[in-house]
Amino acid sequence: MFWSGSINPLASTVKVNDGHFHHVAVTYDGTTESAYLDGTLFASEAFTQTSYSTSYAYQFGTGYTNGRPQGNGGWFNFSGLIDEIHQFNVALTGAQVQSIFSAGGIAMCAPGQGQAPVVNAGPNQTITLPTNSVALNGSVTSTDAADTVVTWSEVSGEAGVVFSNPNGATTTATFPDSGVYVLQLTAVLGTFTSTSQVTVTVNPGTGPSTEVSVSINSPTDGSVLTTIAPVNVTITGGSWTLDYALNGADAVNPVFTVIASGSGAVTNQVIGTFDPTLLLNGTYLIRLTSIDGNGHPAVATFSAIVRGQQRSGTSHCRSLI
Repeated sequence: MFWSGSINPLASTVKVNDGHFHHVAVTYDGTTESAYLDGTLFASEAFTQTSYSTSYAYQFGTGYTNGRPQGNGGWFNFSGLIDEIHQFNVALTGAQVQSIFSAGGIAMCAPGQGQAPVVNAGPNQTITLPTNSVALNGSVTSTDAADTVVTWSEVSGEAGVVFSNPNGATTTATFPDSGVYVLQLTAVLGTFTSTSQVTVTVNPGTGPSTEVSVSINSPTDGSVLTTIAPVNVTITGGSWTLDYALNGADAVNPVFTVIASGSGAVTNQVIGTFDPTLLLNGTYLIRLTSIDGNGHPAVATFSAIVRGQQRSGTSHCRSLI
């Protein structure tokens, strides 16, 4: 690379004929010539450059090898492949050579390139079922858009979020159920990775369900109960609960006690018992509720009258499922 008027090569003891590309750098700062292999200095020496004729030209991969080790005594061509040649008008430091080797091709980009992408996942959002999708208006600013890989992913929340375009900054996310979800937009450019997160809150629905239905087959509304009464119901699906409350139809804040709970369809089946022998006299509201996948409830109720002073004390009912 440089000539002092005599042959004084810098030779590496590490062989590079392993079929892989290696990074080689040679620097001269006016007093010292240094040689690096894969970012590591392997030799250096004091050196005084001898001026070449203006008719000479640097040639990479070929040179006149008369008197040089392993040369052929004449013009010798490098036996292998050379790629990504760069010439600098300053002497690079060892740290700079190491940085270029570590960064790979990105370090050789034109000014303004080789920088981490700037990522913004957009503002947090809140929706209420049955609306179960949102438009994600993320953005990615990159110095090399063509080589930047963009990906949406789910960080937390119930599994099953679906992105209409998982590799676009703007996309639509569809959620499997109510809950709080954290989504992440990631942009990768070479060795640079940038991320940004957005939180989407999916609230349960507030209206009645259109997907499931419930009915109480027995006892009938207004029944006077003096003995244990099985509660027979039909439920088409969802997560359901059977409970009761004293004066439930009239109380401002009725306190309900759970008799039974479960999920899935039930057809003309007893799911629990209402036991008036353990209750205070009064009118009780028995309630069957099922919540569908969108958070909407289906509700059926009946009133039961407990008479006869069966017992004054703590109420109790039993679940059969």
